[in-house]
Amino acid sequence: MSVAQDFDRIFDEVLEDILGWDLAIGDDDGSGTVEGWDSLSHVRLIHALETRFAIRLPDAALLDEPTAGSLKRLVREQLAAS
Repeated sequence: MSVAQDFDRIFDEVLEDILGWDLAIGDDDGSGTVEGWDSLSHVRLIHALETRFAIRLPDAALLDEPTAGSLKRLVREQLAAS
């Protein structure tokens, strides 16, 4: 398995842990399209991503209305910077 595949698998596992196993979440999905992606689950999601990938996401990640795809990009950027 490649590094990119590992990243995608781990990222998807975090989304599933926080938002639910029955959801098919695409890169364009976010709080407006995923039932249960509310402000509390968003904070939990950011924390889980930071913990799982051992990174610190910018505060804007908590304030913006990101999509799964934009969160993936943020995590990848933080991983590349560390």
